[in-house]
Amino acid sequence: MSTTKTRALFEKYYSKTATEEERMELAALLRDTNDQLISEWITEMGEQLQEARHIIAPERADAILANILHPSKTNHKQPVRLLYRYAAAAVVALLLSAGVYLLTHRTHTPAQQLADVNPGTNGAILTLADGSSVQLDSTRQGMLVLGNGLKVKVGEGQLNYDQATATAGYNTLTVPRGRQYKVMLPDGTTVWLNADSYLRYPTQFEGPQRRVELQGEAYFDVAQQPGQPFIVSTGAVEVQALGTAFNVNSYADEAQITTTLVSGVVQVQSLSAKKVLRPGQQEVIKGNTSTTVNEGNLAQVTAWKEGNFYFDDTTLPEILRQFSRWYDLEVVYQSTPGDKTYMVMISRNTPLSKVLDLLTSADADVKFIIEGKKLIVTSN
Repeated sequence: MSTTKTRALFEKYYSKTATEEERMELAALLRDTNDQLISEWITEMGEQLQEARHIIAPERADAILANILHPSKTNHKQPVRLLYRYAAAAVVALLLSAGVYLLTHRTHTPAQQLADVNPGTNGAILTLADGSSVQLDSTRQGMLVLGNGLKVKVGEGQLNYDQATATAGYNTLTVPRGRQYKVMLPDGTTVWLNADSYLRYPTQFEGPQRRVELQGEAYFDVAQQPGQPFIVSTGAVEVQALGTAFNVNSYADEAQITTTLVSGVVQVQSLSAKKVLRPGQQEVIKGNTSTTVNEGNLAQVTAWKEGNFYFDDTTLPEILRQFSRWYDLEVVYQSTPGDKTYMVMISRNTPLSKVLDLLTSADADVKFIIEGKKLIVTSN
């Protein structure tokens, strides 16, 4: 594909007019685009800002791009990379939405000079029907016999149930803060659980429904079972699916419960309404209000499942709530954060200091101090 085509898509992404298909196409094209060329585009885009004093200098663009595309290595097996190379474009957009710009001549203390916190990893606690529990982490591999004929296979951050031997009963998979985990249920449904979440489910799906209970956030790829719908209950909301893929965010510290449909069909029922969603739509439940969003940003919603952060027109408190769960932090505000919004992507394998440095590079008014497991935030 020509550089002209890639640049055209880059500009559409920058101006937030790209469709979902165009964003994905750009993601693929930028993997093969020279970093220097992307850096030049960033600089040129910056020079198009309406306020001439807010310009991204070439050397600053190079530094930001290098910092994001090539962050320091961690202990994880996979190299730390951005979600896609087109995250370089997101650095520009960082903060063209809401009047937040990359300021080139203002100094700030780079977060990497502070204390640091490693990113989360795979891990969970499996609680059995009898109340006993099993720690699941990278050191536990192979087939486990858990009593009553129940066998599960553990490995590479995933728990698989042996459908032939599982007996009736309920298990609970709890994913603590700073962890993530995946489970294949006895019916073949695969569930990705985000940090600070838990899923309660039967070891055999019997009867007319397949019902599970969720707190937190999970992505479901539901196995088709004609005549036996799959139901996710969060307490306030129930999502019913046949064979489909969708994401449910139901954290207690978020103001709303959001269901996003990736493929298939789901029915979302709350106290206020019952809605049927088509792919790409979101149902947002906030108190007694139900709102359908026709064009949800699927890449943003599912980025965590792919091991990435993706913020688009997102406020600082919204961003830091995700950080608090993934890095297992307490966030303390010494001043009230403003209403500025951010757009950025970066790997969840990135140490906290690098992620914070990205935010302070975008907004020098925000300062972070890391004290153990506490993140102190100030803003001018």
